[in-house]
Amino acid sequence: MQTKYKIIGLAVIVVVIVLVVWSLVGNKTNDNSTKIPDQAPEDAVLNFYNSWIEAVTSSSTPYETGLAKDSVLSEEVKAYLEENKDSEMDPVLCQAGVPDAIRAKLLFTKDNKAQVQVLGRIGKTAAPEQTIMSLTAVDGEWQISKIECLSGETAPDREYSFEKDGYLLKSVPPPLDSKYWHLVFEEDGVMGHTAPLFFDASSKCVEEGGTEIACSPDQFTEASKVVVKGEMTEAGVNVKYLFHLQGE
Repeated sequence: MQTKYKIIGLAVIVVVIVLVVWSLVGNKTNDNSTKIPDQAPEDAVLNFYNSWIEAVTSSSTPYETGLAKDSVLSEEVKAYLEENKDSEMDPVLCQAGVPDAIRAKLLFTKDNKAQVQVLGRIGKTAAPEQTIMSLTAVDGEWQISKIECLSGETAPDREYSFEKDGYLLKSVPPPLDSKYWHLVFEEDGVMGHTAPLFFDASSKCVEEGGTEIACSPDQFTEASKVVVKGEMTEAGVNVKYLFHLQGE
């Protein structure tokens, strides 16, 4: 009988958490009726990136061929390219030269948003610069909504014991401890799973544009969409990277 009551109690907690999350999210979400593209975000980025390399290494520039005004680019990105067309560092390749090889790494994808990291290699040496491209689904196609050049490698290409997307929540009911931020996430098709999050000096928060900073949990917002990567312990998740999914 006690086991039955525990199961019922757990179910009630899950329902309460789900209701709290969706009540907070309700006023923040945009219209997600946009059709999600069938194409992988990495493929969309690589198609444009490779076209850019082809134009850069040809007799015509990407500006002369019209690639810098391509429909795959948002108006913000077109303006960014125009402003930086005379820069010594290429505004798409994010380096002065052309890489010999490239690879694209998906940082996250959620609903109609995605972010992809492009890393280059010159000879046998990995270039210290990287390109971060943010994408938004528009009319069933991925559109590049932001390009940012960074140094170093955001979120090293390694496996973590915990990698989930979900919502940040601190207003959690007992027996959960409201002293800590929790990630509310979906697993096996069921929303309402929770994990307490623990931050230290090594925890990095990555903004939508790819900017990496030390995490400041006191600046988090309830029901923010995030991706959490870290190590799972008996107590909760030791956060290594937290990606903010803004504008959703």
